[in-house]
Amino acid sequence: MEHHGSEGANQAATRQTSVGTCDLQKEGYGVITAAVFLTSTSVGANLLNVPQGMAFLGWLGLPVLAVLGFQSWFCSHLLASSWMLVETLGSVSVLESSTSRIPHLISVAVLAVDTLSSVMLLVLASDLVASIVRYVFPPAQPTSLRPDPAHGRLPLPLSRGSSHRKTSALCFFPVDRMVAVLGLSTSMASWVLLLMKLCADFCHRPSPPPRIPPSPLRMLVGMSGVTNCFSSGGVQPTIQADMRDRSAFSSALAAVFLVVSLMVSSMAATSYTLIGSEARSSIIHNMGPGRLLLAIQSLMLVHVLTSFIIYINPLYQELEEMLTIPEGSWRQYTFRSFCMCLLVLVSEALPDFSNVLDLLSVLAIIITMVVPPIMYLRLTSRPELNIKLSTTEKALLVFLVATGMVYSAASAFGATSFVFVEQQQGSCFRAGQTVKPPDIKALQPTTPASRAFIFKAQILTFKPPT
Repeated sequence: MEHHGSEGANQAATRQTSVGTCDLQKEGYGVITAAVFLTSTSVGANLLNVPQGMAFLGWLGLPVLAVLGFQSWFCSHLLASSWMLVETLGSVSVLESSTSRIPHLISVAVLAVDTLSSVMLLVLASDLVASIVRYVFPPAQPTSLRPDPAHGRLPLPLSRGSSHRKTSALCFFPVDRMVAVLGLSTSMASWVLLLMKLCADFCHRPSPPPRIPPSPLRMLVGMSGVTNCFSSGGVQPTIQADMRDRSAFSSALAAVFLVVSLMVSSMAATSYTLIGSEARSSIIHNMGPGRLLLAIQSLMLVHVLTSFIIYINPLYQELEEMLTIPEGSWRQYTFRSFCMCLLVLVSEALPDFSNVLDLLSVLAIIITMVVPPIMYLRLTSRPELNIKLSTTEKALLVFLVATGMVYSAASAFGATSFVFVEQQQGSCFRAGQTVKPPDIKALQPTTPASRAFIFKAQILTFKPPT
């Protein structure tokens, strides 16, 4: 590669990829491989949270998903173009020489997204394992888990959802491709089985599902449940950097946009048609037990573990480079073991994976939809590139930044709604304890803050009429 020209011959021929070191000149990602990587990391566990987002948005969620998907694709294209412009300038040091702290803040945000993604995946993995174990080894005196015939759903959730990927010492490039293919195949298989399970459980319900009309506040809460499906900007630069021809990354993005839009929109439309406003934080909570649900949970668990490799290794590599930890040393093994223990501790302290997913979407949206237009504006203004943007193009980029900030603010509202006003069972440190529901009647709607608190509590304690 041209930016390795000043390095040694051996260093020029290799690069650290998402799972190890490889010869990019011979084995770099092609367009199809990059598309497989992006799709496997873009959609999977977050499908479980889409039905609840639709429950708050109503049928308006479908056009919202279409707009979000198109804007995410366009901003991702701007991000890919920005990295190509950086290479045209000669070196990333052009940005590092700037006195602005923005590049460093962006790097911190990307690391935070990767960390939250890892935590979210670990929470889901632990819950999926617990659900599978409960099904394979049922308790001696199990409670009744028959679906409610009046509503076609379980009276109590079977499991809580969350996903985490497991680290791997394998660092050969063929294994890298195998991880991507396995993650994509399990993601698409679980998507198909989820649709089949929804139809099997709810197609023959005697009455239509309840559907609460969307209000402005409900739409803000619902935004946090759907935006995370189109916020993969944190992992995109890593995959683009591993490609043989990084200018072809936009072609991979187009394929990813089509596949992800199909999976998310079909899940949203099917779940809202069959479940309506009954959707829980994870769609698995609404489903009855059986072998089909066990297959879904098993496939989702495999997807979670394979996806974790893609997220956690760039994070490890960045931190190890900052701490000057040599590769293959005992310090590296100790550091990674400590990080894994820390991630497990944090993830088990969280009560529900959707809480982590909502917090993750706030940062991920900023990286995916706000940062790329700003980067492109800054780079095209440099005289070395001789790129002149028209007033209309600049206005469009500013509009993208503004709407991205709106999406991020909406996701932040939804995240705080479910983290600070909680009606979940609690973390592993409070096993067997329940959180007392907020006393809505004792609250007086005298201020905007108290009205918002009451609204959030009503959302969390909502039960469809029997």
